[in-house]
This record gives sequence, C-alpha cells and structure tokens, in this order.
Amino acid sequence: MSDNIKNILLIGSGYMATEYAKVLNGMKKEYTIVGRGEKSAAALKEETGHDVVTGGIEKYLGDGNQVPEYAIVALPVESLSDTTLLLIKSGVKNILIEKPGALKISALEEIEKQAEEKNVKVYIGYNRRFYKSVSEAKKMIEEDGGAITAHFEFTEWTHRVEASGNTENTLKNWFLGNSSHVVDLAFYLCGMPKSINCEIAGQENIPWHPVGSIYSGSGVTENNVLFSYDANWGFPGRWALQVNTKKHRFILKPLEQLKVVQMNSVKIEDCDLDYSIDTDYKAGLYKETEAFLIGEGAETLCTASEQIEAMKIYEKISGETY
Repeated sequence: MSDNIKNILLIGSGYMATEYAKVLNGMKKEYTIVGRGEKSAAALKEETGHDVVTGGIEKYLGDGNQVPEYAIVALPVESLSDTTLLLIKSGVKNILIEKPGALKISALEEIEKQAEEKNVKVYIGYNRRFYKSVSEAKKMIEEDGGAITAHFEFTEWTHRVEASGNTENTLKNWFLGNSSHVVDLAFYLCGMPKSINCEIAGQENIPWHPVGSIYSGSGVTENNVLFSYDANWGFPGRWALQVNTKKHRFILKPLEQLKVVQMNSVKIEDCDLDYSIDTDYKAGLYKETEAFLIGEGAETLCTASEQIEAMKIYEKISGETY
C-alpha cells in the first residue's frame, strides 16, 4: 500500500458513500465517484462538492474508463457482492466493501476464491474497529494481559429502523447488516468463539424481522474469554460492550467513548482521549480508510476469510441462514 495513490474509485452515492467522500476530501486524495441515480448524486455533490458519474459501475467500466487500483464499494447490501466480483474481474487489486460484504456465505466464498486467483486484497468495512475508544481499549487490554470476561448488547431502535426507508430484504437481514458491528467488535477484542450457546425469542414481535427480536447467549472464545450477550429490540437499550481484565473493567457505552473502572473501585471514569478524528468524520471511517489506502493499521481490517468464519457464528446468534 502506498501514500501516493492517484487512482481511487468510490462506488455509490448514498449516505455511506457521502461519508467516504468526506474522508477522501480530508485526506486530499484524487478519486472518482460512480453512482446510479441522479437524485442521490446531486445530494452527494451538494454535501461534498465532488462530482458523481451516474449510470452505475457496469456502464462506467463498459465505457472503457480506467480500471482503478483501489475501490471502495458503498452500496446497498443487496449489491455488494455482485459489484465486488465485477471489480475483481475487471482488474481492481484492492477492494474495501461496506459491511457485511455479502448476504450469503457462498457469495463471500466466491469473492475470496476469485480474489485469491487474481491476487486481489478484499476487506470488509467494520469501521468501529477503528474508533479511538476501541484502539485505546485494545491497547490497555493487552497491557493488562488480555481479556478475561466480556458482555455485549446489540439492542436495535426499531422505530428508527422502520423509518429508515430500507428495502424489505435489508430489514430482514438487519442483524447481519447492522447489529453485526457490535458482535464483530466484541470478537475482535476477545477472539472468535470456540463454543457458543444461543437463545432466540420474540418471533412475533417485529413483522419485518420474523426470525426473532430477543436474543441471549454465552460462550468462550479461542482466547479463553468467557462472554455473554443480550438484546431486546422491543425495549429500551443500546449498543454496548464491556470487557473485564485482571486490573480494569472497560466500558464502551456508547461505543464511541471509553470508560474505565479500576480494580477495587466502583467509580466509572472517563478516559481522557482525543476523539477529534471521530467527531470530524463519521467515527472510525478516517482511520479505516487510511488503513486500506496507506497500510497504517491494516492488520485491523476485517478480511473476507475472517468474515466468512464470522458469518457462521452470526447464523447461530441471529437464527438466520446465510
């Protein structure tokens, strides 16, 4: 990866594409945005000042435009995998896909296969791994000798979800497309589960998510961290993560802010951190994009193979079949 990249393609013109454009502007990168609709393209330009080539990525590549070295795919979840396969086939060598990368494990396996054959690097955009709060928590957890126990919550605010205007398929896959942010973060800090017990209820509560709305479970990770989780999409709550070591309790609630409880104390203290990079841009996105384009912190990025294994766990937690 290099800091002298001049050939970057941003695919999409919706909310996430707009946030990526703001980051690329802040990094002073040269890039091309390819969207589909005129309305979203106009809104993106108004907010970022950057032109959008409309008509979609298929037309853009079909018109003989230069194949980029780097591409960021910021499209609705239904379009992520097909677009990524098209980019791999077209010769793009570095691709960052917005989470979850694909709605089916088989689609991600095909992406991984094609990427390996063509020597393409593919990453999934879990930007919360790059929060300042998370990077500091990870450092302190390691200094303490590692996590011992953890608990996370992925309660969703259904009134906001229902008002989001997302497609029926996106809503049906809301755990994978949204809640997996929290689960990914927990296992990023504590290791992937080697055993897990999952319970699901509330199938009748939310029409657009019939597989369930109440979740509870526990297990142990490959790092021997005992963990538990819960979520109830019909009651008050929020995303949260707590990790305990032999010296501290680390609290991410909200995830963007780190709080600490010292051993032999009950006082919850705020960590004195510089959160400016996460307030100037969508939290985590600048550092994630920097890792993808420049390589600084690239080990934090989620690979396609890691996501394939994670989705097998997500099936058990969510009750969905991916």
